[in-house]
Amino acid sequence: IVSVAGICAFRDPIAAGANRAMAVMYQNTEYLWLDAALESGGKPWLNPYSELAVQYITDLMNEARSMGYQQIWLSGVQFPTPAGRNQANYGATNGVSEQQRLAALIDQWQQQDDCWIVYPLEVASGANETLTGGPVAQLGIHKLAVQASQSLTEEENAQLEAAKAAASQYLGVQSGQTF
Repeated sequence: IVSVAGICAFRDPIAAGANRAMAVMYQNTEYLWLDAALESGGKPWLNPYSELAVQYITDLMNEARSMGYQQIWLSGVQFPTPAGRNQANYGATNGVSEQQRLAALIDQWQQQDDCWIVYPLEVASGANETLTGGPVAQLGIHKLAVQASQSLTEEENAQLEAAKAAASQYLGVQSGQTF
């Protein structure tokens, strides 16, 4: 038995609300950007370009390790959902694309041998590249876990081959089963 700590990286409304320096902001204002209207349950996100947010996630990972967890599974290693994202302000990006930023962070976090990156099937298969700035296969993931709740179609299986081939280790999880 391997103990696993699941940490959601950037989709963390509590931390984003607690420290605005770590959050995605609305345009050029001091207001938090929300992934939907507030009355529809919109939530703020951590900013992948914020070094403070990255350090916060790294600290959570280290804390989980110190508690005895043998593996860290990071989900939410992505940019916010597309709805209203054109109004999001990430601050200074220094010309680094979204895909380049995620690739650098994934590399940093996977320097520790115990870190897995978890994506839902729609992201890992390439059906939704807006969240990662491009194909998951180009993020340099060493340990990739893909979650699916349904059986895979032939097309989805074919799309996953590139992501699987790019990762050193791969694990697919479907409703608690491996595929």
